[in-house]
Amino acid sequence: MLLHGLFGSKLNFNSFAKAIHAPRCIVADLRNHGSSPHHDDMSIEAMVADTLHLMDEIGIEEWVLVGHSLGGKVAMATALMHPDRVRKMGCIDMAPVDYLSVESPKNRDGYSTRDVVELVHSIHLAQEGITNRKEADALLQKRAPWLSEGLRAFLLQSAHERSDGTWGWKMNVGAIMRCYPQLAGWEYPASLTYHQPSLFIKGSESRFIENHYLPAIYEHFPNALLEVIPDAGHWVHSEKPRETLELLNDFIAASDEADREGAPMDTEGRYRAA
Repeated sequence: MLLHGLFGSKLNFNSFAKAIHAPRCIVADLRNHGSSPHHDDMSIEAMVADTLHLMDEIGIEEWVLVGHSLGGKVAMATALMHPDRVRKMGCIDMAPVDYLSVESPKNRDGYSTRDVVELVHSIHLAQEGITNRKEADALLQKRAPWLSEGLRAFLLQSAHERSDGTWGWKMNVGAIMRCYPQLAGWEYPASLTYHQPSLFIKGSESRFIENHYLPAIYEHFPNALLEVIPDAGHWVHSEKPRETLELLNDFIAASDEADREGAPMDTEGRYRAA
């Protein structure tokens, strides 16, 4: 199962789902995103419960669970709280840390996730008289000239015409803004661990997994493997899809026994040849 990040939707992983080497691959919208219902509660725990509910609805007991960014936090929390339901866990460019207690990570264009949350929350497409995506794009360019073209296109995937003919965001921007401290935080004690195979993928140019976050990763996920993809930012799977897919498919294909047979780990978190 693939879980998208903040502001995204299951559409972000459609091409990945077709290329994943697995008998079945499910992509899901997190609550308050895409086609999922809006809800005032947007805690990580609520999204873990949503994930388990979907697993139960589909009728498969144990999954390989992979998430990017916010979806990575949901994947990590699900694995820690319900290890019997997660056979392997993959996390793309996110660490089990409280980002509110550290310097807010900025992407290579110099702005943070909180900057984007506040921007989207401040833009009411209907009040601005927006009638199509082209107009919404022009408004974003005017209000936030610092926003990259790629991120504008990403955000505009959530702009849509509503049933009353006005335009708005598919995502529940009010709930995202209110719950951002919970989404950026991390409240799970180090004593909570997941011993199944785990893969962390970092973009080399991203600040979401720093060297000083590695102890937190290995405390929670002692069998973690960290891979760094060169010349990639936070949206690793979008910027370097072939490399990300290769890592994920190798991880999924490896037998659980080989993953856990005790290959020593170096300081970068990679498995070394024994």
